[in-house]
Amino acid sequence: MSRIHLSIVGAAALFCGTAASTLFSAIPAHAQAQPANAQVQLGKKVFDDNCAKCHGGSGKGDGPDARRLGFHPRDFTLGAFKCRCTPTGQPPSEADLMRSVTKGLPGTPMAPNDKLSEADRAAVIQYVKTLSTAFRAGNLPSCPTQPPAPPRSSDLAAEGKALYERMQCAHCHGASGHGDGPSASTLKDDWGNAIKPYNFVLLKQFKCGNEDADLFRTLQTGMTGSPMPSFVEALALGTETMSEEQKRETINHRTWAVVQYLRTLAAQ
Repeated sequence: MSRIHLSIVGAAALFCGTAASTLFSAIPAHAQAQPANAQVQLGKKVFDDNCAKCHGGSGKGDGPDARRLGFHPRDFTLGAFKCRCTPTGQPPSEADLMRSVTKGLPGTPMAPNDKLSEADRAAVIQYVKTLSTAFRAGNLPSCPTQPPAPPRSSDLAAEGKALYERMQCAHCHGASGHGDGPSASTLKDDWGNAIKPYNFVLLKQFKCGNEDADLFRTLQTGMTGSPMPSFVEALALGTETMSEEQKRETINHRTWAVVQYLRTLAAQ
């Protein structure tokens, strides 16, 4: 990975931890109330019955199916979640956790759990939160409102292509989006496990959600624990003299442009 790319990644991660929340409408100040003990007890039963085979009895990602099949489920005790609308360093919101439990993570063994009742899903979320100190101060109940997506246009997708090149996304994802960039074979997650960059051409289901809004969120918040940072700072280049509102609108516009370009790769 080039020195320039590393500088963008580092700056993006720093920016996401301090100011990324300004890109959406204001994040609610109140945290989710602590769950009742009965709900946590129900959540533990749901977890033991449905989740422990992969995530392990204590949530450390060491369940028997994980060891047998050789994959790496989330270690909940670390409090690091890839799919979230919150800035780097903050735990995911209730909405993030409910989305992951309900819809699963496409491309991974994490299957949808939509057959569980809503009460069971809500309970298992509260139990999972007890496994990590990251949730000790609570977490947000919902995600901030995103700006509306612009209409699809070839001009906006072309702008996204130029941004893809400028942000050096090709170092990991490849010049044509096949996940074969020069850094692809060297990438590891925060725990030393090899990790492959996403192939935008062949894979049609993004891990953190397949709607345009999901891609927008991932570009702006990054994926904690993986080499995928927030690209807010990179998208903010050249906005230093703008007002905060103009900067926010520009970054959001550029994010949508990249989303539209990525959609053209998947359409090949």
